[in-house]
Amino acid sequence: MWPSNVTIVYADDFTGAAALGGALRELSVDSFVANAPPDWSLPGQKIPELLILNSATRDAGVPTTRKIVRGLLESQSTLAPMTLLFRVDSTMRGNIATIAREAGAFLAERTGREALICVSIANPQAGRTVEGGQLRISGVLASDTELAQDPTWKVTTSDVAEFLFGLPASVLALDGNAEVNSFALIDGSALDAGIERVGQRVRSAKDSGAGVIIFDGRNMNDSEIVGKVLRELDGGVPLVVLDSGPVLSSLLRRESEPELHDGFEWAHAARPVVVVSGSSTGRTSEQLERLRESASCVTIPLLHREKSPIPNTELGRELEAALALESPADVIELNSSHSSDQKNVEAIDFARPVRDAIAQVAALLLDHPPAGLAVVGGETCLYLLEVIGAQGIRPLGLLEPLVAFGTVAGGPLDGMPIVTKGGLVGGDNVLERAVLYLKREAISPMSAVKPSGQVEREGS
Repeated sequence: MWPSNVTIVYADDFTGAAALGGALRELSVDSFVANAPPDWSLPGQKIPELLILNSATRDAGVPTTRKIVRGLLESQSTLAPMTLLFRVDSTMRGNIATIAREAGAFLAERTGREALICVSIANPQAGRTVEGGQLRISGVLASDTELAQDPTWKVTTSDVAEFLFGLPASVLALDGNAEVNSFALIDGSALDAGIERVGQRVRSAKDSGAGVIIFDGRNMNDSEIVGKVLRELDGGVPLVVLDSGPVLSSLLRRESEPELHDGFEWAHAARPVVVVSGSSTGRTSEQLERLRESASCVTIPLLHREKSPIPNTELGRELEAALALESPADVIELNSSHSSDQKNVEAIDFARPVRDAIAQVAALLLDHPPAGLAVVGGETCLYLLEVIGAQGIRPLGLLEPLVAFGTVAGGPLDGMPIVTKGGLVGGDNVLERAVLYLKREAISPMSAVKPSGQVEREGS
């Protein structure tokens, strides 16, 4: 049963959940990121004000996504929320439309009133902006980027409404007295008019029959305006909010200072940092190459790829040897894309072989604890935490937009410093920064504050 005083945000991916938790921590909001509801009855278990729960629907099929979302929402049976919050991907990956429809149907059943679904994809700090309903990544239309060739989730159009709901922006545009069918786009010109005007436009759209509102997001000020508008709507109308982070941060921010955690005891600075990458994106490959150039690094493939990917049969032996060295390398890199030709790899499901490989890693990490963990990829992070017996992550902040740092929560490695990121995010040297941070934390654990001397943030 949910504690009645805990606000819940559902995320479709673990690294996205951790990134939101890190961003909120910088805004004085304490959260707990988990793959499943924690056992609140455990001794010493602190109930946070915010639970960010990974629903793991990013790569699920539509029927599975519908079942997961319905199950999670019905588990709140003792509550009657008027607003449901979802953290979704800023490049439109995942089953966002399915989540929206299932959550809207749940609220309609629970309240007896039609829900308003509000979608904000933009994450300007990470270079993902929306203008005129078109998603851009670092200024380039999403359909002209690496996402257009991604075999697992091709972005065939940059039009947010068309990609998510199958309707062109021209159908959704709302200007003054124009008739609205079921969708409305609140564009940059409306956002420039201020909070009051945006609120009027949203209410007018709903009164005219719009069930879904899609917001532009050209900069962080747009996200702040949308967040404030939605805060005013909260409680007045059943509301489903799907956002990549900035609007949720605006909604959930509080002004008081956070209660700091005690410093976590961790004394393994002489040990290597273990980097576990389940991502095969070009972005991650470049970041790993940069890391190898700057640090003493042992690279061990998680998978063999010949006709089909299988776990590296030498993984356990190679990792144990690297961890047992009297003078180990600075970094041990466990990489699912090592020595593969990505151009020849089609849409193959790597989840099972990656999971099987990580299962081999867990016991060795418990026997030879590293200085810290840097994990790339939401599914990879989910699997790793599961096999080391952790309940989740305590977010402490962001190294860069969408790149969270914190500590492992629960299990034998409780308190270990950890950095998480998705495959498409982070600057060129983000993994170098992660390793330096993790090494520093292993020497001198910190409370829930940003690292001193933090380098400038760098978007993707």
